[in-house]
Amino acid sequence: MARRILTGLVVAASLLGLAALARADELPPFKTLADAAPFAVEHGVFACPGTPGEPMDRYVLLFAGRYYVLMAKPGRWVLVRISEEGARERTTDPDYVWFGATTEADEGQPAATFRVVRSMTGREAMTYSSGPCTWLDIGHTT
Repeated sequence: MARRILTGLVVAASLLGLAALARADELPPFKTLADAAPFAVEHGVFACPGTPGEPMDRYVLLFAGRYYVLMAKPGRWVLVRISEEGARERTTDPDYVWFGATTEADEGQPAATFRVVRSMTGREAMTYSSGPCTWLDIGHTT
């Protein structure tokens, strides 16, 4: 369990450092886990209905009145910025979504190299599927 949490934190730190790869007008408000850590309000390990044997780490961040949800599985991650309306109504309506992939180092842990596979508005992401479990697999590469 501790290894999974550590892996998730490494993924989160690297993901947040990817801000330079997203469009300039769609950057997360933090670049490192150290920047984001004070804004983490929740962490849990969950499994999506379609992949019950493949748990994911899920982090909720709150910064300047905006919520972000980071979900990570081995080899991929997704970061969702919650819409202002979604935050008011306590739903997860997406405003913007970043998808990414990771490679694994020798020990099976994520390597230091993370990359953004795709980024898009929440509305566009909703045309692909209706939720984060499916979005997480958009970033999966073989």
